[in-house]
Amino acid sequence: PAKLTVMVIQPNFSLQELASNPELAHSKRQQNLAGLLEDSLKALEQLPENTTTPKLLIWPESVYPDPFFKVAASREKVMSFAEANQTSILLATVDWVKTQTGYKFHGVSVLIGANGEVLGRYNKIFLIPFGETIPFSEWFPGIASWLRNNIANMSEFERGREYTVFSVPENIEFSAPICFDIFSPTVVRGMVRNGSNLVVNLSNLAWFGRTTASDNMVAVLRWRAIENRVPVVFASNNGKSVFIGADGENRSRQLGLFEEGSLTSTINIRPQFSFFREYAEWVWGGFMFLFFMLGILAQVRGKIFH
Repeated sequence: PAKLTVMVIQPNFSLQELASNPELAHSKRQQNLAGLLEDSLKALEQLPENTTTPKLLIWPESVYPDPFFKVAASREKVMSFAEANQTSILLATVDWVKTQTGYKFHGVSVLIGANGEVLGRYNKIFLIPFGETIPFSEWFPGIASWLRNNIANMSEFERGREYTVFSVPENIEFSAPICFDIFSPTVVRGMVRNGSNLVVNLSNLAWFGRTTASDNMVAVLRWRAIENRVPVVFASNNGKSVFIGADGENRSRQLGLFEEGSLTSTINIRPQFSFFREYAEWVWGGFMFLFFMLGILAQVRGKIFH
């Protein structure tokens, strides 16, 4: 099997330090980027000198300080770092395009190759109602307008359409769903059916404080790993980042909640057969048929005993 050396940086930025904070000063944004690059360099320096496998450096959601495609100075620093250290970098950002009806925003994961070039992007598909999108806004424009004017910090993103798969040297293919994307079995399954042999989830759960939110995310990621028979990497800004095997078991230690640190692991990449991945419609149809038959049986038994 092919091998990929993966490094996860968990910077533990506070809510005030996140890229989504519009009041974050330019100087602080540059400090955050410098901190990410410094932590990344430390992780790279800890690798054995004879490391020959492709390297992938992962930054979680909301920690890259600027819109990647809109701020050239920050983008060029990252691309130069990737080329100088011969490592691919995966990060999350926001992007937008201007249309005749206004701006359309996307949550985006971006892959920069070890050659310093952008190799691809994925637009987030599974959007959170009233957090990232207003449901049925086209049907009820009046209500949507009222919500926009009266609810603070509500984003409106455009839904992505493609189950994007990234590729790095040695034909290693992986996908990078963002945060709650992984709550949709369809999204992850679509990515794996498109050729992904590794799922990397980029998240930021600092909003939830010291709750079980990170534990819940990890529990769902275990299901996605088992369903699709692929290893999973959980990269979270504030914890609990971890490597998960295709069997749903931990393959590394798990960083703590609101702990600053990093994880490194060499992952064996090999395709594995998954009945659910290939025949999920039959599984869902089988359960529906079973419930239907149990309902009929209950009706028949009820009439007999009556």
